[in-house]
Parts: sequence; C-alpha cells; structure tokens
Amino acid sequence: MNFDQKRIIPPFQIESFITAFDFMWNEDYIYTGEQHDFWEVVYVMDGSVEVAEDDRIYTLQKSDLILHAPMEFHKIRTIDRTQPHCLIFTFSTSGALPSNLEKGLFHLTQEEDETFRQTFTQIYQFVHQGTENAAGYLAALELSTFLLRLSASRKSIRKPSQSRQAQYYHLLVSTMRECVYDNITLEELSDRCHIHVSHIKRLFQRYAGMSPKTYYIKMRAGEALNLLQSGLSVREASDRMNFSSPNYFSLFMKQQLGMSVLKYLKLHSNDET
Repeated sequence: MNFDQKRIIPPFQIESFITAFDFMWNEDYIYTGEQHDFWEVVYVMDGSVEVAEDDRIYTLQKSDLILHAPMEFHKIRTIDRTQPHCLIFTFSTSGALPSNLEKGLFHLTQEEDETFRQTFTQIYQFVHQGTENAAGYLAALELSTFLLRLSASRKSIRKPSQSRQAQYYHLLVSTMRECVYDNITLEELSDRCHIHVSHIKRLFQRYAGMSPKTYYIKMRAGEALNLLQSGLSVREASDRMNFSSPNYFSLFMKQQLGMSVLKYLKLHSNDET
C-alpha cells in the first residue's frame, strides 16, 4: 500500500536560551526600557504590570503572557499597588515565529499555564545549572511546541490600552517612526502632534523610562543598523539617514553600538555562521 508523504518543515528553530529569571517585584518597581536582537517572553504569575512595547501600552495580570520580538523596544513597571511575580526568559531563533505572536498578549488557560510553567522550569535549569545540551534541546522542543499551539489556538486576545495618555504616546512614537530619516526635533514633534513639549517628556518618562530625544536616537540607530545589515555601505546609509557626513554617521553609530560599524557587522556575521 502506498501512502502520500507530506514533509513538515518547522517555520522556526530555537537556537539558544540566553537568560531566565523568576522575579518578585515591589509595588514601585520600574525597569528601564531596552531593545535587543532576540526574543523575550514575559509571563505574570501574580499581580499587575504595565508593559510598553514600541508604540503600544498593555496591562498584564495573572496568567497573561506577552512576547517581545527582536529589536522591539519594551519597558515594564508594576501597577495597581501590587507586588508582581513574573517569569521572564530570552531566546534566539532561526526563522520567524508565527506573526500573531508578535503583537498583543495572551491569557493562558489552566492547561496552558501548567505547560508553560513546566517549560520555564526546564529552561531555567538549563540556563542556571549548566545542564548538558540534551536538556537544552528538550527545552527548546517544549517551547517550540508550546508557541505553535498558542499561535494555532487563537489570536492575541487583548488589545493595547486605549487610554488618552496611551493614545498620545502611540501618536508620538508613530510620528517618530515616520520621520526616522529626517532627524526631527522635539519642537517639530510637538507641532506635528499638537502635544506640549513638557507633556511629551512626561509621557516618555512614564512609558519609555527615557527622554524623547534618547528614544528617537535609539530608533534612528536601529534603522541605520537595518540599512547596513541589508547591504548598504556606510556612505549610502549616512545619506539615507540624512547625516551631514559619513564620518559623523560612523561616530554616531560607534557611540550607540559601543564599537565601530565594521567591527559590529563582522562580529554578528560570525555569530550567524
């Protein structure tokens, strides 16, 4: 008897686990915003937190989970006078995760909650206890299966906050992104969005943990790095980003990357091979 065979190719592969933390925070905890070139998972076991993810603001409560995609700016703080208990880990992949995991958050069912906690335990032990590679491989398989099932079961179920302040912040970050090549000033941003400069500063301090100028600089550096990694030369990227000269662009990128552009690209090219 002949059977038709269909080859199943996973859309992504988990290559490494980078960090894993089991956090208990006080009611005043604020973590300064960051971005990195790997995935991050945040799961709330108890309490309430507010998460800023690029231009979106989310409230996470017990059994809520959110994934931060690579190079997505994110910040977290406790809210509602709670003392949250959160599980957080980071990992790198080859291939893309399902797109409906990238934005929004998930509220896990009891069964999903139990599966996730078991998977996190495996990841935590692998990261912190130096267990052999076989344990890491099994943890990667468990996480891959969990993420695929989560994606297949339903789309993200909760939309970003629609509060007036969250909508202002969304407008500001979206406008910055539209003007990422133009080197827009804070005053120009204020005029475009019809929001006072002092209010803009307060919004970014609350949701990003940094000044709007610093946030915009990081955004421009990230976009410039994308251009360089896509194959543009330093001169071409400098022109595209509207810098006065390639030398000034190179100095700017060195300040943001902590090393020269060529060294950074070579280092990360070696990581991929």
